Amino acid sequence: MGDLSAAISSLNRAVVKGTSEKQLCAGRRFQTYLQSIGITADPYLDGVDRGQRHKILCAFGQYIRESRFSTKPTKLLKSESVRSALDCVAQAFKLAVQADPRLDANGKLAFILQRQLQGYRSTDPGEKPQVAVTGSVLRQFYKLAVSPFDKALCQLLIGAFFFAMRWCEYVKVQGSRKTKLIIVRNIRFYQGNRLVKHSSPNLKYAECVSITFELQKREAKK
Repeated sequence: MGDLSAAISSLNRAVVKGTSEKQLCAGRRFQTYLQSIGITADPYLDGVDRGQRHKILCAFGQYIRESRFSTKPTKLLKSESVRSALDCVAQAFKLAVQADPRLDANGKLAFILQRQLQGYRSTDPGEKPQVAVTGSVLRQFYKLAVSPFDKALCQLLIGAFFFAMRWCEYVKVQGSRKTKLIIVRNIRFYQGNRLVKHSSPNLKYAECVSITFELQKREAKK
């Protein structure tokens, strides 16, 4: 039937490298945990009932929580990390045409897992607030612009701030990304309903500009 890592590896064509590596890591860790409790030939837990599967997943979640798979465990991982690991394991099961091991007879997340994750969330440390660029800062930029050229640059800055510079789109990350960078052909200028070419001497008289995102994270293509 194959192992969980092999099942997860087939996701490579559907997700970016970073996501695939995370899923493979979760699959390998789950297999390691199963072996540590004596389950070596039943990666999809066919030999245990639903309730036992839930308990095994709970115990695996606690291993993730305590970062026992790390060579130097330091602190408790957040509930999001536990949930993400369980999600990856469930995806491996479903890729192998196996039932989602997290669900109860009604197709909902097992009550024991719900309570476990809820308990983790209640004891997680609070989020550290980060200083954000507010709308007043952008307005101040625009007020300081004097020439029409400066004002046009500020308008592009504000447009980029809200639409083009979302998290992970214009920062350096490892691995390939599905989101495509905006290039010249993605920006079009119009005067009335007429498209103004980039090479046109009348480009500065354009009345509006459109920005096209070619491929977004939600798989929408333009």
